[in-house]
Amino acid sequence: MNVSRIARRAGLVCLLFLAPFAVSARASKLTVLPETLAIPRQDLSFDLEGAVNAAQRMEQERPNHPLGYLLEAEALWWRILVHFG
Repeated sequence: MNVSRIARRAGLVCLLFLAPFAVSARASKLTVLPETLAIPRQDLSFDLEGAVNAAQRMEQERPNHPLGYLLEAEALWWRILVHFG
């Protein structure tokens, strides 16, 4: 098994494990945006620049929605992990 596959699986496991802890009463009022799944797919295929750009577009289109900022932070984290990992 190659390193990129292990990194993808580890990232997905962490995301799925930590997601329930991030849910709050306010989160139930949030809407799921169409590009919500596209950006993490870019992260997992290591198109990190595309993921950051897509997240920033989401932030510009919906500045009051927190998901764009979260997805940008995730893409930046992957960039750090790949660069220094």
